Amino acid sequence: MKRPSISLYIFSIALMLGTSSAVYSAEKLIYHVPKNWFLAFHDGNASQQLREYIPRGQIIDDWKQLLSVNMTKLPRKIAPADYLAAMGQIAKTHCPNQVQGKIYAGVENGYQVAIKTEFCPFYTQSQKGEITAYKAILGDNTIYVVHWAFRTKPFDLNHIPINRKEWERAKQYIAKEVYLCNTRVAGSCPK
Repeated sequence: MKRPSISLYIFSIALMLGTSSAVYSAEKLIYHVPKNWFLAFHDGNASQQLREYIPRGQIIDDWKQLLSVNMTKLPRKIAPADYLAAMGQIAKTHCPNQVQGKIYAGVENGYQVAIKTEFCPFYTQSQKGEITAYKAILGDNTIYVVHWAFRTKPFDLNHIPINRKEWERAKQYIAKEVYLCNTRVAGSCPK
């Protein structure tokens, strides 16, 4: 199956860093699948997991919205902001006119996090525009990257063809509804 997705870049960075065969810790990535969305693609092994969700009525090779959840074990730690910056540089090979928003870095639940947005007027693999909100979270030996992307007709950066309400919802979801918790810490994870 052809997968022209930014998820490929996430795997590329992990391969450049090398992967670890260590087992997952007591970490739990908290996210929910939006109503009327479904798991359209899943792949993984002991070191990496990828899940891609799309709204019902869409197909994975021609999606309009995509929620991607990536978990990659790392042999060494990398700051989530640096990871997102590296993803952006790799993505420029297929989107030379890409504009990246500022990367916001901080700590949530004791874990380093970073959030950013990207605007790609013309993605060469899909021949469409893509607008994406990302969140990366560094766990004990795993980097978790969740992104919500919109695929549109090619666009001019002065006129981005996206429903502003949907875009705000996606950014809010990434910022507030995706987080990592530790099952060993009382009250850290929802029941």
